[in-house]
Amino acid sequence: MNEDRGPPYTRDEVRDLGDGFPSRGIFCTKCRTFIPEFAELEPFQYHRISMLALNGQSQLAIAELRDATGCSERWAKIWVIHRGKAETVAPGPPCPFCGLPIRTERSQQCPHCLKKLAQGIGLTKCSSGLPSHQLAHPTIKRGSRLTWRYVS
Repeated sequence: MNEDRGPPYTRDEVRDLGDGFPSRGIFCTKCRTFIPEFAELEPFQYHRISMLALNGQSQLAIAELRDATGCSERWAKIWVIHRGKAETVAPGPPCPFCGLPIRTERSQQCPHCLKKLAQGIGLTKCSSGLPSHQLAHPTIKRGSRLTWRYVS
C-alpha cells in the first residue's frame, strides 16, 4: 500500500482541505490512518520535529510542524505521534484452522474464520521448547508463571 501513496501535500492543498483526515500518505496498518507527507517539510525540519517528538515534547513538535507546513492540528498530531513513519505490525502466528495470521499470540478467536482458539494455540515459544501444536492446557501453580504441559 505504501507504493501508491500519492504526492506530498503542498501548503495550498493543506489549507484548502481543512481539518479532515488525510486521504493519502503513508498508511499505518496499526491505527489504519494515513500519515500525511508534506512538500514544504525540509530534511532538517523533519529531523528536528522527530527529535522533539521522541524526547516527549509533542506540543512543541506539533507547533513547529504547523508553522513549517500550514497543516491543521489534527494532521500535525497524526504526524507527530507516528514521527512521519508508519508502524509496522508483525503478523501473529497462523490460525490452525484457516492458516491466516492471528492478531496476537493470546487471541481467543481467529478474526478471519471466527473459530474459537484453544488457550495457547497461537504460542510459538514456551519454556519447554515444544511447538505450539504439542501444547494443551496450562498448568497453573500458585506463585509461579503459567506453564504448558505436553500433549502425548
